[in-house]
Amino acid sequence: MAYDDRLLAEYQAVLRRAKFGFEVQAIDDLFSYITTTGLGIAAPVLPIQLPDPDDNMLLEVAAGVHAPLITGNQKHFPADQQAGVWVIAPAEFIQWWREQQK
Repeated sequence: MAYDDRLLAEYQAVLRRAKFGFEVQAIDDLFSYITTTGLGIAAPVLPIQLPDPDDNMLLEVAAGVHAPLITGNQKHFPADQQAGVWVIAPAEFIQWWREQQK
């Protein structure tokens, strides 16, 4: 999993919202795992205009490591703004992965 400081901050803020009810220790453990096993990068800023500018960082991190962006919100990433990143739904990615393993 690739990440940058913006993604970590966003996800930590979201997961700590009271409405989710996650235990603080579980959140801390998750982020410890991500930062220990994942790839932290300084993602490039891309000249893109996504419908939700907050999604830019997701595409930028994927572009920074030349990896697909696996998301259930493909409509948030119009084809003409993907900056060469392969944007794919989770189920489609799993199917693709299984085919590669044959």
